[in-house]
Amino acid sequence: MDLEGDIRLSDCEPLEWFVVFHRKSTRWWVKWLAWGRYEHVSAFAEVKKSGIWLFFDVMVGRIRILAIPNDRADVMIGHYSREGAVVRMMAPIPADEGMKMRPGFWCVPAVAHLLGIKSCALRPDTLLRHCLANGGKIVVDDDV
Repeated sequence: MDLEGDIRLSDCEPLEWFVVFHRKSTRWWVKWLAWGRYEHVSAFAEVKKSGIWLFFDVMVGRIRILAIPNDRADVMIGHYSREGAVVRMMAPIPADEGMKMRPGFWCVPAVAHLLGIKSCALRPDTLLRHCLANGGKIVVDDDV
């Protein structure tokens, strides 16, 4: 789909996402609810045509979306990637705009929705398994 001028929507979206499975959360009760290896999940991606990196983080009170210039993104990528695992996922096919309603809206269902994968995951550990089953590849793991 083209917008006015020479801008195409496909140029405005990332081609792949890096999903970060964080071992620690800032909330004490998250450890009790998540009861697994990982306590939180977020994502980041590069939009090549615009030279920016996007960071997507669902928090208790709001969703944080950050846009960082390519030449300054290394620090933020390091911050998000610390103490956890990072899985590389291809972005959803733009024509795939079907209904994919999610129960609740915390970090796990929100990131699954962002990726466009069919998943009933409610905890980060389960979402990690679903990402790997849908073609995701672990590119960073602090256990290795």
